[in-house]
Order: sequence, then structure tokens, then C-alpha cells
Amino acid sequence: TNKQEGDIAGTKMLKYSKYLIAEISKSRKIIKNEFVYDKGKTSKLHIISKKIPTIIINGPPIKMIQALENFRKKHDKVMIKKGRAYVETKNDKNAKETINGLLKERKKDTKGMGITKVVLK
Repeated sequence: TNKQEGDIAGTKMLKYSKYLIAEISKSRKIIKNEFVYDKGKTSKLHIISKKIPTIIINGPPIKMIQALENFRKKHDKVMIKKGRAYVETKNDKNAKETINGLLKERKKDTKGMGITKVVLK
């Protein structure tokens, strides 16, 4: 992180780790996670997860006609439940692909939180 060492950096990294876990849990079952921070500008997040075979993607409310049409163009077999569109899709990504995709999608959020580097092992 580019934040001041100590509580500020630790808090930012903890917040980011919770954010990552929440996002990853949308497509993987989190079995165990551990956040390790030792008073510097770096931390470690260990995650053990299991792939969920299918995931449900939330779409727009049916009142948003243009957004619903775009969602239907992008996805097959759209379901409507309680006034909202959904689609069930096969989850074919491994853990590394899931995290890399998430980091690419959320690059602006990562930078906004002061996170300067993420290393996957």
C-alpha cells in the first residue's frame, strides 16, 4: 500500500482483504481465510476455497427495459424472479483466473484503496 505504515496501512489492507473475500465468495466457497499483517506496508491474505459449479448473476430490475434487453442479449436462459432478471451460468474458472479477472475488473477500486501491488502465489 502507499499509505502510512502502521494502523493506516493495516486498516486499508484489512479492508481490501475483506472486499476481496466478499467478491471471491460470489463464485467460490470460502473454506478458510487468514489475514496476516506485521506493521509495515505489506500484508498477506491466505484463502482456501472450493469452486461452486454454477453461479447466479443478478441482472437489472424488469422496469429498466433497455438494461433488461441488453442483459438478455448477453445471456441465454434469463429468469425473472421478484421483478428482477437473473441468469444461472456454469463456473469454469479456477481460483487464479477468478482473482485475476476480479483484479482486472476492479482496478479502479484497488487503486482507490491505496493498494499498489497484488501478488498471487
